Amino acid sequence: MNNLLDTLSVSCNLCTVEVKNLLNMNNSQVTKAYNNSLVGTSEAIRMLNLNKVFTLSRGRLIHSKNEDTKLEEWLAGIIDGDGSFLLSKKGYASLEITMDIRDEHALQIVKNTYGGSIKLRSGANALRYRLHHKSGLLKLINDVNGHIRNSNRLVQLNKLCHKYEISLIYPQKLTFYSGWLSGFFDACGKLDLNFTENNTKPKLILTVTHRLYDTVVMFKDIFGGYVVCEKGNSDRFVWYLDSDDKILNFLEYVKRYPLRSSRRQRFFLIPGFYKLLNLRAYKASEGTILGKTWSRFNLKFSRGIHTMSIHSSQKELINKSSLLKLSNDFTQRNKLVVWGENLGSGISYGRLTKQVSEMYKFNNYQYSVVIGLLLSDGWISYSTKFSKTPRLGFKQSLNKFNYLFLVFSILSPFCNSLPSIVTSKNKNLSLSYAVNFFTRSLPCIIDLHLLFYKNNKKVIPQNIYNLLDPIALAHWIMGDGQRRDYGLVLCTDSFSIAEVVRLENVLILRYDLICTIRTNKIGQYRIYISAKSMDKLISILLPYMDNSMLYKLNLVYNKK
Repeated sequence: MNNLLDTLSVSCNLCTVEVKNLLNMNNSQVTKAYNNSLVGTSEAIRMLNLNKVFTLSRGRLIHSKNEDTKLEEWLAGIIDGDGSFLLSKKGYASLEITMDIRDEHALQIVKNTYGGSIKLRSGANALRYRLHHKSGLLKLINDVNGHIRNSNRLVQLNKLCHKYEISLIYPQKLTFYSGWLSGFFDACGKLDLNFTENNTKPKLILTVTHRLYDTVVMFKDIFGGYVVCEKGNSDRFVWYLDSDDKILNFLEYVKRYPLRSSRRQRFFLIPGFYKLLNLRAYKASEGTILGKTWSRFNLKFSRGIHTMSIHSSQKELINKSSLLKLSNDFTQRNKLVVWGENLGSGISYGRLTKQVSEMYKFNNYQYSVVIGLLLSDGWISYSTKFSKTPRLGFKQSLNKFNYLFLVFSILSPFCNSLPSIVTSKNKNLSLSYAVNFFTRSLPCIIDLHLLFYKNNKKVIPQNIYNLLDPIALAHWIMGDGQRRDYGLVLCTDSFSIAEVVRLENVLILRYDLICTIRTNKIGQYRIYISAKSMDKLISILLPYMDNSMLYKLNLVYNKK
């Protein structure tokens, strides 16, 4: 399978000439590359096949996008939110999109363009669109290629591109002028009416909810607002927008790039809402004309509720009241959890049987933490030459005990002993103290060892683009990051120049950071993150940083 980053590992200054040669020689891995250079972007991004959306004229952005491109971007947003590309073991490729039953209009648009079928899912108020016809699927892949932004969906799309010998195209930096935002909002967004000032004054709130922080934070970067981690579920992030001016700005965006799901119905009511709000219609008596107008507005707004995003108890509340008062605190549900993915501490549990040890698995959060550790000071080893399963080790100096213990608490289900203090002699023969811990030797670590080690030497995996999510990035920086007065340095001394370039490209393309490679010693290379990107980096990492490590981002933790 082609390496996902084969055409990306070129942003180092050492490779600039090679990039230009590749372009001039019509490299088969780069289809339809730009002839014109993009000012202000890295060489890695210039060589990608990106759909030109803007042209610069005397410092002004001129928007030139046709309706077909808008539809392709919208479809990519829908797929990133509610779809998936599938490739069976027998090699059958298909696309599936599952949406609420009230969103049939959106799915019909896709069906009319590419073919396929729409069927009602049994036991759920949802429709499933499925496309497996080769001609329609090829047309769809070529249309959305270059617009897909969900890292999981990129991996799925890459498999189909490899099957059909199509070059995978990475997306351009997202801007206000992209239909992707409307598509993703159709899939994961919501417009609610809540109340403030002692539950008396109505207020509109826009939200977008998704498991990947990367996709949610794009709305914050473009429209403002803020992103929070949903209580009780660390795998979901929610973007909130409650400023009236910014909501009206989002409405202007929707006029340019219209929604196509049932969510669009509520947006038609926004101008009327602000008129009634200025007239204080919500305070008017029910018998007055203004009061009746407000009641009719609430009835229309309640009819626009999306059935997939509302708990059954809330539907009953809506049916009983003409005034919509939705709560953001949904009731917790009991759900099945695979044994081994949600365990307590394993300290002093003794030996595990083979059957039990094979049931241990990292959950998504723990897996991301381990990826970050392996990029920094963590390692995987076999305790003896006769061991069949490896173990994970992690070590930090004594003054970083707080961070080490945080990591230990996350991975304690996989450990059978507490951290221990180790001593070593420095070059001047003085003693230094550190703290380390080891996990058990478990089968679930074997795949990580195969991924990060080659001939017993630590390497950077080929699929690091997908592995390096914000959680992994935070732990990488907490382990190997060095504070600078301007910017931040990642100590990647033990990796080869090609591997360092691969890591740099992930930071550039996935997180839009300004990075360069610097030489530390002969044969040792480090990544420097520019001070211009620190605000963006802080917004990405802050939810996952330990307080004791905030100094690496030039932040001061206030213990008060």
